Amino acid sequence: MRAGMLAFCCGVIVAGRVPHLPATSLIVLLALLAALLLWYRRGRLAGAALAGVCYLLCWGAVALDAQFPPTRTVADVLVQGTIASVPTRTERGWRVLLLIDAWCDSGSPESCTAPVWSPQPLVQVSLYEDIALAPGQRWQWLLRLRRPHGFVNPGGFDYEAWLLQQGISATGYVRASAGNRLLADSAGRPWFHRVRHTLAQDLEQRAGPALLHAGLIKALALGLHQDISDAQWRQFTQLGLNHLVVISGLHIALVAGVLHRLGFWLARCFPPLLLTMTAPRFAALWALAGAWFYAGLAGFTLPVLRSLVMAAVFFSGTLLQRQTSCMASLLLALLLGAGGFGVASQLAIGDLDPGAPELRPDSRYNRDVAFLNAAYGASSDVLAVMVKTPPGQCSAYETLKR
Repeated sequence: MRAGMLAFCCGVIVAGRVPHLPATSLIVLLALLAALLLWYRRGRLAGAALAGVCYLLCWGAVALDAQFPPTRTVADVLVQGTIASVPTRTERGWRVLLLIDAWCDSGSPESCTAPVWSPQPLVQVSLYEDIALAPGQRWQWLLRLRRPHGFVNPGGFDYEAWLLQQGISATGYVRASAGNRLLADSAGRPWFHRVRHTLAQDLEQRAGPALLHAGLIKALALGLHQDISDAQWRQFTQLGLNHLVVISGLHIALVAGVLHRLGFWLARCFPPLLLTMTAPRFAALWALAGAWFYAGLAGFTLPVLRSLVMAAVFFSGTLLQRQTSCMASLLLALLLGAGGFGVASQLAIGDLDPGAPELRPDSRYNRDVAFLNAAYGASSDVLAVMVKTPPGQCSAYETLKR
């Protein structure tokens, strides 16, 4: 059992180094081979390793299939959807995540059908208007959508990989249209995001002399960092404390530890609570429920989910009342860590499409980029031109013409 768990983890790690997804037929063939090896007694270790490879490849295939269709690189579509995140204020408006549930050919409800490329795609939308937005609101918007796209500059942030990790199928912005309106139907409202939004608004209203660090409190309690100024981020970075502002394992462990002790105190103060379970089990269940609620307030981000899973593993020994060895616990942690690595990697390395997705594949720019990539060792993404000009002449026409 332990050797099989290690082999599965090794398979996940090896598959995470694959630069491109193989064909679906090859993934199916590998899955059948893994099942055959697992059935054969002497090939179970190889079968477990191959199962780890297939697990990560299947996960990557599902994630890529949910992306905006490549045949519709840039498109204007009328959609209906629910805001599935706390709205983030930008310099020109708002940025939200929209869970699309209907794709409309016109403004009438009769023309709306299910999305064509995914059951309920999640898209990142920018709105350049100053209107009141809240999680759970259902809107009809005319969107200009495009496939996720980012640069692959060495040492830079891989924006495209981050979008894929978040499950975002497309990005876009709201275009002016007479059909843009707030819909009355608000079924399936995301109540966790509603609670986060309500608490964030309350902190904003209380911000002032009585609450000087509202932005920091929002970051530590709700996982919202937009109110932390650049000066504060620089100060945190210089002091080596910037990782403490991002909710992760340390914060989940602190909350679970405090609630675990509180659970023991409640068990001593209210003995009727122990009629159905022992004090250690009650304390573990109380701590796990509190950690789950705090993870929801933090937005269930990837670091938070990894920490929540490890907290569940830690308390599972008490809840199940089973004695396990230290080695078995470490192997289980390694297995879950490998699964988290698979979710994090998503097999997204660089751009999924060559050139600029806003242009046609046969456009002059994309053909020039293809020629540069094929004829030279450096990619067009890492080419830089340095020009020395007199002060204030960088944007002059004569300078740019040279």
